[in-house]
Amino acid sequence: MLQTLFNRRLLGCLVLLSVSVHAQWTDKVTDTPSLIQTDFGPYGEYLPGDGETYCGPTSATMSLLWLARNGFTQLGDPAGSDALNLDRVLGGLMGTTASGGTDEDGYYSGFMTYLNARGISPDQVVRVFSPNPDVAWLATNNFNQSVVNFSVGWFVPATPGQTTNYVNTGGHVLALLAVDPQAGTVTLNNAAPDTFLPVPNVPGSNPQTVHLAPVPADWTLPDIDPSLKSTQVLTSELGPNAGTVAVLWGGDSWTLSTNALTGSPGYAPQWWELTATQIVNSNGGELEVLAPVRGDYGFVKSGEGILQFQTTNLSTGWQRVTDGVLASSWFHGAPFGPGPITLSGDAELLVAPRNEVPTDLSLELASGPGHYLAMTNGAGVLRWDRGTNTSLTLRVGGHTNGTTANLLVEPPAALVLAPAGGLTGLGTVERLLVNGTSSNLPATTAGQMTAAIVGRDSDAGGSLQFLNYDETTGFQLATVTSSAVLPLDQSTSVVRYSADTPQTVAAGTTAAVRALVVNQQTVGSGGPGSAIQVGSSPEGDLAGVLLNSGTVEVDLLDFGSARAFVAVNGATNEIRSSLRWQGSLTTFGSGTLVLSGSNQWTAPLAVAGGTVVFNNRVTLPSAVVAEDATLAVTGTNAVLAGDLVLTGTGATARLNGGRVAGPLTATSGSVVEGWGVIGTNGPNDTVRMTNQVAGVVRGGLGTLTWAGRTVFAESTEYFWTLAELKDNADPGTNAWSQMRFEGPLWMKTTDVYLNFTDETDPDSGDPFWESPHTWTVWEFDDAYTFYFEEMNFSFAAGEFAMSGGETNGVVFLTFTPTPTVPTATIAESADGQQVIITFTGTLEAATTPAGPWSPVVGAVPPTYAVPMGGPELRFYRAVTEGTSLFRERRRVYGSGQGQR
Repeated sequence: MLQTLFNRRLLGCLVLLSVSVHAQWTDKVTDTPSLIQTDFGPYGEYLPGDGETYCGPTSATMSLLWLARNGFTQLGDPAGSDALNLDRVLGGLMGTTASGGTDEDGYYSGFMTYLNARGISPDQVVRVFSPNPDVAWLATNNFNQSVVNFSVGWFVPATPGQTTNYVNTGGHVLALLAVDPQAGTVTLNNAAPDTFLPVPNVPGSNPQTVHLAPVPADWTLPDIDPSLKSTQVLTSELGPNAGTVAVLWGGDSWTLSTNALTGSPGYAPQWWELTATQIVNSNGGELEVLAPVRGDYGFVKSGEGILQFQTTNLSTGWQRVTDGVLASSWFHGAPFGPGPITLSGDAELLVAPRNEVPTDLSLELASGPGHYLAMTNGAGVLRWDRGTNTSLTLRVGGHTNGTTANLLVEPPAALVLAPAGGLTGLGTVERLLVNGTSSNLPATTAGQMTAAIVGRDSDAGGSLQFLNYDETTGFQLATVTSSAVLPLDQSTSVVRYSADTPQTVAAGTTAAVRALVVNQQTVGSGGPGSAIQVGSSPEGDLAGVLLNSGTVEVDLLDFGSARAFVAVNGATNEIRSSLRWQGSLTTFGSGTLVLSGSNQWTAPLAVAGGTVVFNNRVTLPSAVVAEDATLAVTGTNAVLAGDLVLTGTGATARLNGGRVAGPLTATSGSVVEGWGVIGTNGPNDTVRMTNQVAGVVRGGLGTLTWAGRTVFAESTEYFWTLAELKDNADPGTNAWSQMRFEGPLWMKTTDVYLNFTDETDPDSGDPFWESPHTWTVWEFDDAYTFYFEEMNFSFAAGEFAMSGGETNGVVFLTFTPTPTVPTATIAESADGQQVIITFTGTLEAATTPAGPWSPVVGAVPPTYAVPMGGPELRFYRAVTEGTSLFRERRRVYGSGQGQR
């Protein structure tokens, strides 16, 4: 009863908001763009999981773009050019996942967050929700300046053959366009048209008109209150006789006030009031915040992509950037608010003021009392661009006690400073100053600060350089000695050395440097025993090597007992030396570092950013890979002997034929990809030697072998790839992914996805897909138990399925083509009392030749009799009974003993 009263109050508000000053509202049926959730590009390239679960964000995108075409232009491009970006952003805000889709709470909060960000306040929005919408509710709540999205739940018989007791197999979200209450029909845009009708998944398959009917009172539907009068969708593919029923289980109507129209008198974006910490996952898209922001809370920015503030941000809370870019184009005060700011992973903070009148501009970062800017793990970037301003000064931190750092880079993290004007202007026209005195400021030693903070230049290659700090001018380039004036073999331990020309260290000698930069050159070896000692202090973090497309070939590169840092820029950086350090080694930078020496390390390695490649044997206690960083083991001679830990989203272990000979721990969001061997089989098969996997596994074109005990957690996703049109009958060479488990396996519910190239896409029309196929995908040598769920296994060309494993230790992937369906036919005759329609396929009727068409209840081939002289004129047609592409995801399990 409370829900009914609540809805009535909201409906009363709708009457007030519907008094429109807008000149013309376009027809939703003809003017709402048709978007297909899987139609944005190749698998995983544009939307997670190929958009298979993106019906919620895609339907919301269609609705928002209709509003944009009708004057709410802050919501999107009326031409629809930003549809993909909007779909990505909404998916991130709604918490849509490739395995679970979108829940109702996530849909609501994500939709409202987007409106807030675009300057539409809650006072300008009325949302009406119904847990069981019917034709009347949909008609009442669908009008100009409102948009409606509603969902259906898929239900199938709990026991085959009966039609009263059902189980749920998922759900789907639609964009409502029009309602005909008298006919009991709704017209909608379906983000996956083949789920309702036997049509291809293309934009031209929308709009769809379908019938709604009451759910029989004797049906049992899980999670649906039986006291509510529920409604179902009836089509040739849906209904009790079709084997799958679609029951409406949630409807949202959003009505925007006309004072939110960007063309209304006195229009201005409204304040976004933060009443709690606001999580924003940009999900690979770009979300521009048009609203001014205030409140006692801050933002958590996650996901790839950009969150950009375009105006005032007065929020006083903690701003945390765990992925992607947090940016501001505002040009007054503190563009991110005065609260503390922390970066992690490869996150980036971008200050890019865009004021109309050029000036000497000064802005604050984390400047509130006791606040600071920190890099907590990984390797982030602080970037700023003064634009047309004559100068830009950034001031960091709010500590004034002389003891607490205002710019904190916690080991083994690293930070790159990147002024758009380049490093030559650092300290003059582009300044980064740290507030406070004494230990509030960055520590320096002999004209250089920690190698964990370096500068990135604006040259074409984005070269890296060491930095110093001065209380007056802030950060500036550290002085280096070029090889053009001093050969390397004459350097000393107090010299910051730059190899700008080729250098050689003679056999049996050691060159000493405080820090080393190699700029597109090679530092070579003159013979056995050549070495470079980097860093002169027994402790601290001044020991650094910067490679800007550089190579080091001496026998030994020795960092002593200091915390060591190697930063790289460019695709070709290589250290062919043996490395030695006693403290820790952290690698970072945007480039690739190849370590081709044979090494035995007694201290850990931290891959904070970029890519590190091993192509030889390395023994170490542990290697820890930060978010969005990559460690690759390449070649059959490459072995990484030690614990390997992937710490979070985007942390990647890439095998290109190599072996990780220690246990692997892959946390949620991390990635294991390629082919090779992971783990060790041996007598010490203890918990310590168990591979723990909770992220994404992408099979390479070959066999990924898991040695030792292996556990796949429930959050694991496995991606199988087909690169050539080959199968078990004609296997070719490494044409598809395979996995082999040499030790015991415990696989909890893993989501399995299929990944194809443009050439191997089942719906490409290639004749290969006109016949059945089988691939061997998993093999077991030891005891195994697995549970997995088939995800994107349905295509227009046919169905995939995984089977086996129960007795023979092998799991197969099979493909069954879609059967060829005969063309429908229709003919009529009359006997004076009735018209006899003779037909094949499905008989449909309509009151006009243009439709809408719906199946004739009770019409079964070959004939159907229509009494003459009926009260209504009706038109009939026969359509081909296509095979529905909607398919229940199968949960598959098995256990057994593999073949040794």
